[in-house]
Amino acid sequence: MNVMQSEFPLVPEPYPLIAERAGLTVDDTMARAQRLLDGRIIREITPIFDTRTLGYSSMLVAAKVDTEYPHRPAEIINSHPGVSHNYLRTHEFNLWFTIATPPDSELGLQGTLDVLQS
Repeated sequence: MNVMQSEFPLVPEPYPLIAERAGLTVDDTMARAQRLLDGRIIREITPIFDTRTLGYSSMLVAAKVDTEYPHRPAEIINSHPGVSHNYLRTHEFNLWFTIATPPDSELGLQGTLDVLQS
């Protein structure tokens, strides 16, 4: 996972290079990644971009949602393409999520949050 997190090659077939850097076979590399996914130790293997470098506005948001039905607002929040993830917490602010809006967003970050809130 350290190789994948720090040196993921941006090529059409990255796993042979990852396996080589880790001193493993491709099959073993793929099996290890699949075990982590199956065991829910990791959720997915996806890129994370530096949104600010790309001109996006981003924020970690702490929200108060209905504690009995938190999945309803989570579904609405997750429908926004700039939300990378969210999670429930046992706290007054019980739903936390990250969101990013592109530089050409008509609403901007605050406007988008206002729409999601309503």
